[in-house]
Amino acid sequence: MFCMMCGTTVADKALFCPHCGARIERPEPGAAAKPDGAAKPGGAGVVSRVAGNVVNQVNAVYGTQEQVDLKFSDFFSEVRKRHTHDEAEQTFICGTATTTPDIRVAGREWPKPWLYSRVLLLLAVTFVGCAFIASALNNPNSIPGFIVVGSFMVPVSTMVFFFEANAPRNISFLDVLKMFFLGGVGSIIAIYPMTLVLGPGGVGSLIPAMITSVLEELAKLALVAYFMSRRPGRNYILNGLLVGAAVGAGFAAFESAGYAFNGYMTPWIEYMAQGVTLDSMSMLQALYARGYSVAFSNIIMRGVLAVGGHVAWAAVEGAGVAIASDGKAFDWTDLLKRDFLILFAFPVVCHGVWDWMPLTQHGLIYVDIVLLVVAIWVLILVLLRRGMVEVNHAARDAEPLAPPSLVSWR
Repeated sequence: MFCMMCGTTVADKALFCPHCGARIERPEPGAAAKPDGAAKPGGAGVVSRVAGNVVNQVNAVYGTQEQVDLKFSDFFSEVRKRHTHDEAEQTFICGTATTTPDIRVAGREWPKPWLYSRVLLLLAVTFVGCAFIASALNNPNSIPGFIVVGSFMVPVSTMVFFFEANAPRNISFLDVLKMFFLGGVGSIIAIYPMTLVLGPGGVGSLIPAMITSVLEELAKLALVAYFMSRRPGRNYILNGLLVGAAVGAGFAAFESAGYAFNGYMTPWIEYMAQGVTLDSMSMLQALYARGYSVAFSNIIMRGVLAVGGHVAWAAVEGAGVAIASDGKAFDWTDLLKRDFLILFAFPVVCHGVWDWMPLTQHGLIYVDIVLLVVAIWVLILVLLRRGMVEVNHAARDAEPLAPPSLVSWR
């Protein structure tokens, strides 16, 4: 397909010409064409239509009237395909003064992520290796690596997903790592002074769970807003999703590592609390095996659930900050705007219910967690759509690039 304005070759699904920025016009599909999902037999078509209806309802509140072709299946469509080493490197080489593309030539369509799956696989293989050394070879030297890699595995991979989804390509991976480490530890530290006002919170009951949610989400928001305020110029919605995901991933990784370490040490502490000395090798091995088992179960459980937890919640908060900024540089008063407060309330409620788990307490094990994961990712899909529309508008409103010069032959 070619641009009618400048003749540049464009991708089949491109919304704008990558050279001149002109909108790509396409003929309307014929009357005989079937809507997406109509040809899918059985339950798959029903599930697809139900999911689409839910997304459309959420989009009516948090999204925009203009639509882009973006579905949950796009999160995985490129994962099974072969990609070169150069493609991976090109994904990471962006966001610096010399590698940030002009908004007029930045991605105008959904940059379907895939590299996050390779990062997940790399970390998973490393985790399995550390687990093998710790359990099969009984080498305690691998326990720190086992805990750290296992706890970082899912949060880091999810963060890379949002890095790939940042179509403007205007945040470097070095900056993302800074947000991950400093944002993660900074948000955990920020919780403590707030507990003096709200109390320590808790889990299992509504009020303590909501206190915990407010404490942790406010702490992450403070770091997300700080990093957004440090960015010069405009903050796109996709930028906010990435900044929030980086801070949330750091928080989730450090928190999970702490829980895993506590799980590993608990059998030792309980045994020593009885005032008994470790006077046999068999007892040492038994405590080691039990501590490893508790830490392993903790890492797996929190890893599976991490994709819909702190990373996703903070990503929504970052998007809310960007939406409240409304195309301008961030100002702290933006946090008082209605659009932001509505979006911020969503992860706060999700987090509170997550710590409360009312359905699990009534025998429906983890049903409430699954529903919360689905709910937050439906909202993220809507925000991704809205973010892509924003990028398209920015590209359209910018001055078009000069058409390619014509070569004159003499």
